[in-house]
Amino acid sequence: MKHPPTIANLRPTRIDSENIIKMLCESYPKCFFGEARQRRPLKQNIEADIIKDQDFDVAPEMIRAAMEWYKSHIGYDHALSSIGAKRIDLNGCEVGTVTESEALAARQGIGDSNEKLGH
Repeated sequence: MKHPPTIANLRPTRIDSENIIKMLCESYPKCFFGEARQRRPLKQNIEADIIKDQDFDVAPEMIRAAMEWYKSHIGYDHALSSIGAKRIDLNGCEVGTVTESEALAARQGIGDSNEKLGH
């Protein structure tokens, strides 16, 4: 007997995440960008700020999945690849900087992506 899906085992699809990212771009235009080259390093744990925003009515699980997808894009790795790059909050204000270890991890991610693509 097959059980109906529950929130615990329901994983958002890529299309779900893309739609939520579009919503984030509309709701926070100084923070989120659809164009990968415009992406900037985000405030640490920015997901919590989005979840707290009562005007952005999306389930926390969906927000977390969309943010995971956004941050997994090579464009985001490029944004993180410079030590000292400024991190931004939902309003586009600078709230921190990228550390050396974060920049090195991003560069490794770029190298891994390029290797998979055969570059």
